[in-house]
Amino acid sequence: MKRILVSGLSVDIGGIGTLVTNVVSYNKRIGNSQEFVFEFLIPYQSVYRTWFQQEHYTYYEIPSLKQWFRYRTFLRQFFRKRHYDYVWINNTSKVDIWLPWIAKHIGGAKIIQHAHGTDCEEKGIRRLIFKLCECLWGKAYEKLIDIPLACSSLSADYFYRCPVLREKCTVLHNGINVDQFKFNESVRFTTRQALGLTDENILLGAVGRLTKVKNYPFLIDLMKHLPQSHHCIIIGDGEDKDLLEKQIDGLKLQDRVQLLGQRRDIPDLLCAMDILVMPSLNEGLPFSLIEAQASGLRCVCSEGIPKEADLLKHVHFINLSSMTEWVKTCGEKSNEPFDRILCNRMVKQAGYSIETSYDNFIRLLE
Repeated sequence: MKRILVSGLSVDIGGIGTLVTNVVSYNKRIGNSQEFVFEFLIPYQSVYRTWFQQEHYTYYEIPSLKQWFRYRTFLRQFFRKRHYDYVWINNTSKVDIWLPWIAKHIGGAKIIQHAHGTDCEEKGIRRLIFKLCECLWGKAYEKLIDIPLACSSLSADYFYRCPVLREKCTVLHNGINVDQFKFNESVRFTTRQALGLTDENILLGAVGRLTKVKNYPFLIDLMKHLPQSHHCIIIGDGEDKDLLEKQIDGLKLQDRVQLLGQRRDIPDLLCAMDILVMPSLNEGLPFSLIEAQASGLRCVCSEGIPKEADLLKHVHFINLSSMTEWVKTCGEKSNEPFDRILCNRMVKQAGYSIETSYDNFIRLLE
């Protein structure tokens, strides 16, 4: 039996949480729960707490890194009492050196570092602090890593500065339950009806945390330039919700832009969409883009998205400085022949199924 402690889940639902829950759910589904035991460190009030309780997983709520003394004390006491074979750390920076150091030197665990993102997500003074921390102990952090992972080649290039570690790094695809996202015409019809849409409407959509790096103010501003027939839904929750609601009200887009919050019917909503729009400032390799391609959606993304995320060669990448190009691409119906069901099979063939990702992850632990 191998015991694996997982960290990096956020307060709200996000891409890292999707990866982790996909892996552990598949582990349980194929009957490996006794061979590979997953436990979790999560922030206070994390939405994942409810899911862990329902699925009977062990989790521990941990103080914020901002409370560094409490955080460090918690980790020391925690790893003195518990043994893990691996600690699987999912993050986008090397700011938190305490977790890998204490887990390794006090807990005796091997460190699996999983890099997400292609740049620091922080802005302003916090960005400067994060950059300073990486300069001070980035090299020491990398020396603690036993198994380097990344969600994309671009993310690996960004995170692993040590050439030996970068060479050793495994790019682990963000695997999804591909069949769950297969396009269904009847589901599309009923979901669009529920959203108050007709066949004449073009539905843009976005899926992800309402946070700065997702750049949703750009998407809402884009809607201002598009025809009245265009509508938009944004699925997710986060700290920018109030800001986005004010922007929608200020632009008088209440009838055309909806913040749907957290939803359990994302596959159905993807069926209802015509275009997935992703204006992110930067991303590692976003789950929602993989899911959208599995649903056969047209996808329009910023150049902050790695090109390797274009699995089917159907993703449009546009610079954020060119609003005219965004309006042109999102404002017209596509004449491209698009078999949305065929796209689902192609995503699986590209190696982005949870089966493939799980097998590749477990192989690294043997």
